[in-house]
Amino acid sequence: GCMKNKCSQGFTIIELSIALAFLAILLIAIITLTLTAGNMYVKGSTLKAMNQSWRDIEDMMRRDMLATDAAIISQQITVGAGSATSGRVCLGSVSYVWNTADLLNSEAAPANTVITFGSGSSATPVRLARVVDPGATMCAKDAATLRYPNVIPGSMTATELLSVGGREVAPYSVSFSPVAHSGEYGLYSIKMTIGTSGKNTTQLDSSGGYVQCKPNGTAMSDFNYCSVNDFDIIVRVGGSA
Repeated sequence: GCMKNKCSQGFTIIELSIALAFLAILLIAIITLTLTAGNMYVKGSTLKAMNQSWRDIEDMMRRDMLATDAAIISQQITVGAGSATSGRVCLGSVSYVWNTADLLNSEAAPANTVITFGSGSSATPVRLARVVDPGATMCAKDAATLRYPNVIPGSMTATELLSVGGREVAPYSVSFSPVAHSGEYGLYSIKMTIGTSGKNTTQLDSSGGYVQCKPNGTAMSDFNYCSVNDFDIIVRVGGSA
């Protein structure tokens, strides 16, 4: 305003306070939107990586099952208790072996349960691996110990299939079961629950029927980096002949 023919320049305290308050609100809104968008991107990236990983596994399993003979596929072998198990199924020329997330996260896994790549100090646990195994040795009990092999020797070609963008991923459950077969031909049902396996970041739903990510705000929750998915396919066996 003007006083005694002199006009003051600049803003009043009230005007400055209003401007600063508006600027603060604008900055908070921008930060909130940025964080929300970032969280959505991370969650979407996790889901995309998980689904792409499964598509690769599905294609590989379809080819392997198609190239084998239904009569020589071993029954699925499971070692352990409850949901903390390792498992394997041998197709004659290749074998699939795995450790569940609950077994990998167990603080006291029973001896000779966890399947590893190699042994000793260099041993690393399998998550889900494809093993070139023409003799189906991974499904053969040792005559002396009556145990199935839990070490994949370095001499055998084995590939880890669950390496998803640097995240820890593992199967929660795996099921290979025949639907129908006649001689060398048939159909198999393959069901897997695969997800990120950070310890204590997942839980059973209220009915105890399936695994889900812990919601935001709960203890140990890592919701944006968590994803658990159920996959279910029917594959042909022996159809390549």
